[in-house]
Amino acid sequence: MPDVQSTVLEFVNKLRKRKIEGSQATAKCTVELLRSVISQQRVPHSNQALALIDAVKAVGEQLVAANPVELAVGNVVRRVLHIIREEDLSLATAAMAGLDLLDGSDDDGEDDNCKGVGYSAMSAAVAAAAARSTLRPPSLQTLLEGTPESAAVPYTSSSGADSESKTADKSSITRKLKHDVIEGVNQLILEIAGCHEQIAEQAIEHIHQNEVILTLGSSRTVLEFLCAAKEKKRSFRVFVAEGAPRYQGHLLAKELVARGLQTTVITDSAVFAMISRVNMVIIGAHAVMANGGVIGPVGVNMAALAAKKHAVPFVVLAGSHKLCPLYPHNPEVLLNELRSPSELLDFGEFSDCLDFGTGSGSPLLQVVNPTFDYVPPSLVSLFITDTGGHNPSYMYRLIADYYSADDLIEILSRLPSKSLVRFMLVSKSWQEIISSKSFIRLRSLTWPLRFLLVLKEFDYQKGRLTFNFFSSSSLSLSSTSISTTFLSKITFPLRQAGHPMYYVNGLINIGDIICNPCTGKTVSLPKLAASGGSIGRRFFGYDPVNNQYKVLCITHHNLGGHATLQFNRYHVFTLGAKPKKWRFIDCGIPHTDWSSCLCIDGFVYYIASTDAGLMCLMKFDLSSEKLNIFARASEEMKASFSHFNSYKTLINYHGKVAIAIQRSHLVPSIDLFVFEEGKQEYKAKSFNNLARLNLRTKCVINHMDDTIFAPVYSESEATIIHHDFKGHSFKKMKFEVDVKKDWFHETNYFVGYVESLMMI
Repeated sequence: MPDVQSTVLEFVNKLRKRKIEGSQATAKCTVELLRSVISQQRVPHSNQALALIDAVKAVGEQLVAANPVELAVGNVVRRVLHIIREEDLSLATAAMAGLDLLDGSDDDGEDDNCKGVGYSAMSAAVAAAAARSTLRPPSLQTLLEGTPESAAVPYTSSSGADSESKTADKSSITRKLKHDVIEGVNQLILEIAGCHEQIAEQAIEHIHQNEVILTLGSSRTVLEFLCAAKEKKRSFRVFVAEGAPRYQGHLLAKELVARGLQTTVITDSAVFAMISRVNMVIIGAHAVMANGGVIGPVGVNMAALAAKKHAVPFVVLAGSHKLCPLYPHNPEVLLNELRSPSELLDFGEFSDCLDFGTGSGSPLLQVVNPTFDYVPPSLVSLFITDTGGHNPSYMYRLIADYYSADDLIEILSRLPSKSLVRFMLVSKSWQEIISSKSFIRLRSLTWPLRFLLVLKEFDYQKGRLTFNFFSSSSLSLSSTSISTTFLSKITFPLRQAGHPMYYVNGLINIGDIICNPCTGKTVSLPKLAASGGSIGRRFFGYDPVNNQYKVLCITHHNLGGHATLQFNRYHVFTLGAKPKKWRFIDCGIPHTDWSSCLCIDGFVYYIASTDAGLMCLMKFDLSSEKLNIFARASEEMKASFSHFNSYKTLINYHGKVAIAIQRSHLVPSIDLFVFEEGKQEYKAKSFNNLARLNLRTKCVINHMDDTIFAPVYSESEATIIHHDFKGHSFKKMKFEVDVKKDWFHETNYFVGYVESLMMI
């Protein structure tokens, strides 16, 4: 494809230099280029659709990177990908329905008739469409329409299905798929070219006699819409905001006057003053986001706010190629572009604005000239597209029709967790999608190794304790600093200061409170009566089988003033369950807990001692809620564990449970014991000559066997220590946190932070 590649590079260069601007122009050129790519793409006999998809994606990535602001480029690339998948699915469904669609060829001039079977192309398409609902896998659209997952059959490529047929002509399959895809792309080109006329035909339904219309900027869609109403003998007046500094409104006003419309040009600052005389605001859009927000010419948000204040309908005209499946919160979305300052001030006027006193000649005046403005969906009254008028809340259905679920779910997975939480509040359908195991698994593929940093702020006068949560950037072992992002802060009574903190899958348990650092929300555990005894530790865990968070608590009861293991009680609380109360579970092995817990793959582990004096590692199955002895402790571990002032913590060591024990804070040495089910633990390694005395083991990086240590306390900074297993060296890594120094006295570090979407 040398000729196509040169054409691609030429178009990329035009986009980069802004020689092609405007949603319709860029969309049309992009689709025509992709049509050439598809027509000249050589595809194998197997996985033909995948080959076309890869080719289109490769070109699309270059085009989007050349000018990220032109969102229409990415839109039509995804539309073409949707066409490829739909046509491939149509061939698969038709083949399963017993229809021979492979007799047609691109090279002969005959009609695409199913001669061998006697069905017409129309009946084949109908049969394919009928079978599509049962063949399509669970997707965004099927979930929104309430289609059960059990009715879905895994997606089968036409190339894979046809390869099993002994009589199918492979070259005919290739030509048929490419022919259908190119026909679909041609329809898309016609749709883009005719979107103005389709929208203009609806003008008579929205513009009435003697109305006053306000518009802003220059849009061909708005021009055709207003002129269509004029041709239908509607008499109305148009106010046009001039659209400084490019004064695109002047161009629109001249064209409106040339077509016989009564037009008044006003300054942008006069929009609010004139809005009370206006019956409707009509604007064109650069792009319509998936949430119903609009990207339009600069100043359009001001007009939308004025319209909202005076209860004036705010109508947006946009072709379907402007419907963007991205959200404003997507990290790859570039919502604006700064244009040349010369549109506001001549370059010659800057000579008096330079600071020559310091010798640097740096400008004292900064000129900012943004191109676009963003209007949230709450300010939009109606969208008019080439398919009709729609409410902003209906945009998700249009996007589900125009784009493949694969692309939509991938886009959704890149949203920040706070945005996903808002989506879960919209409807149960969104909540089902975002809470599904497949979606969680997709998001987990992009989760880097990150830390959750918790800094405590004490207020002894008011009896309050504030936890400040920060998430770190992905851990780079080659760097000495780690950037952080503030998540939230949660204030508790001061009595929570003495409770241990457990972090599991995005949530934190602190005493009788569970909180989500991502959202800042908390929930209190119900009270648990000890009946004259005491309440032990609470062990927090996540059950991936049932997607539930659970808390295990052991209450120690006294009999005649003496604590007896046989009278201990074991209770479980499930977060989100109703009624909100603890449940008693039976334990055939009476024991008392001696350590904090660790949750791995749906099991909670902790050190305990039985009534027979056996020290062991207990395992609590969060799914079945059964307690068992996982492994017994050796004499060496018992001695280290029972040593006075020893510090011990359970960690995940290559998927196994391990305990790191430091016998004394005065001894720079840590022993690591690893447990195996049904056996005694063994000592895996020892760390001697630690860089600092007060270090505690936090994690072992599985693929490298390196270890991360964290100090118990620090005077003025948050740091961790990276131990290089191969080089036997220690390196200090500092968290970049701009807070008060006294917050660092008690710092908690949790490894493997992920953002939880749990609604608590």
